Amino acid sequence: MSFIGIITEDKKTLEEFVEKTNSKNEFIILDEDSINNVKNVKFETILILDNVFNLKDRLPVLQKILKDAKYLIINSDIKDNLDILGEVDLTVITYGFNSKATISVSSADYSEKNSVLCIQRAIKDLKNTVIEPQEIKIKVGEKDIYQIMGFLAISLIYHINLHFM
Repeated sequence: MSFIGIITEDKKTLEEFVEKTNSKNEFIILDEDSINNVKNVKFETILILDNVFNLKDRLPVLQKILKDAKYLIINSDIKDNLDILGEVDLTVITYGFNSKATISVSSADYSEKNSVLCIQRAIKDLKNTVIEPQEIKIKVGEKDIYQIMGFLAISLIYHINLHFM
């Protein structure tokens, strides 16, 4: 079982994601109140869905957690998030609308509530299998597209189907 830490204020969407994945992984929400309580947990992956500026007082704890992690999935459209990286030795997967993000939006059809997400660079999963650049069509519905991109990164690393979105 792997521990996946997710920094988010939107617990409802996260709970929906976890419930529908039937994953054997343990998802733990990291917010301003809980981050100090989990500083001794060894997370395999950290997904940052929100701006970490809210955790500015907890950055030393977050950086300690990152030193033991294998993956960091981070919204590269939020400049403050990139400042926490410092010197970390882990695989960083970025997502966002910028052209340098690992996962980005290729196109969106708002009338059909579909998006085509683009994996712009190869990603290695936990088994060291290379996931080649490609486009993936996903039904977004009313979900936040940034959350979808973050969850897509987790689904690629852990081989979780995103058919529920």
